[in-house]
Amino acid sequence: MVYYNKELDVPVVHTYAELGLPIIYAESYQQRLERLLEFQDKNHKTANVIAVRERPESNYVVKDQFVGANQVVNDGEVAYAQKSAGESPTNDFWHATAPRWEVRTGTALTPADTDTWTQFTNPVAGSLKARTAGYPKTNDTGDADNTGDSTQAVSWAVNWATTDFNTTNISGVIYTSVTSPTTGSPLLFHAVYSPAFDKASTDTLKTFVNHTFESA
Repeated sequence: MVYYNKELDVPVVHTYAELGLPIIYAESYQQRLERLLEFQDKNHKTANVIAVRERPESNYVVKDQFVGANQVVNDGEVAYAQKSAGESPTNDFWHATAPRWEVRTGTALTPADTDTWTQFTNPVAGSLKARTAGYPKTNDTGDADNTGDSTQAVSWAVNWATTDFNTTNISGVIYTSVTSPTTGSPLLFHAVYSPAFDKASTDTLKTFVNHTFESA
């Protein structure tokens, strides 16, 4: 069943596939992969942040891909270490209900190891969202939009519905261990989209962040 926001007269969906509309990609799969390589060459970083926006066009839907890079900050590194050792993380980013994603607007920030929610300025109202069910996971072959998946990558994901928020110039995203972040709230990672992009009230948006563990 599909619900409508009566005030905006738009369907409340996380993906337009729920409506059965034809979906086309703005770029081919090969072009999307080339975008990842182009980002890496230009920024000397792996494009491990994949954002996919669905925007309706008449009787079909267009998918656009945007990329970026993230930094696992100190609190996130400690949490990963504690989790891998079978300990209870000080900041539980894996908790079933508490953790939240959030996006920001404005000039892109430069992530740092010491970042907390304090450094995440210009957060977008309405963008606080729980991660997608079933994540995190490795080898995310179940979603073709995650072009950064691998057997060595831990993939995190979020799906924003049409009515969650709308804004211009989305430049960054974080994942925090608490439901309502405030000054000093811990982060798992701080990511930057490059370039920034917009989300209209009729658009859906999902983001993947892939943390790859390389052999020494």
